[in-house]
Amino acid sequence: MFLYVDRVVVASAARARGAGTLLYRDLFEFAAASSIELVTCEFDLDPPNPVSERFHAKFGFTEAGQQRVSDGGKLVSLQVAFVQKATR
Repeated sequence: MFLYVDRVVVASAARARGAGTLLYRDLFEFAAASSIELVTCEFDLDPPNPVSERFHAKFGFTEAGQQRVSDGGKLVSLQVAFVQKATR
């Protein structure tokens, strides 16, 4: 079983204040407590989104593949991160 994060949007005034980090920490805790092994997502490569790429790398996401979407107008990186087992 896996979780897929489709989109996270943070208002410009709230960016770089930890909202995304808090959300993802909670998501990974939920996944671990629910015996979910993987969290998946995607981010744009073309046009590039280096902020999202760096953010996801902090959580251990790695590329599982790439896909053209929007009638070929965008290239996305398909990402996967393994969930650590909860140690309680």
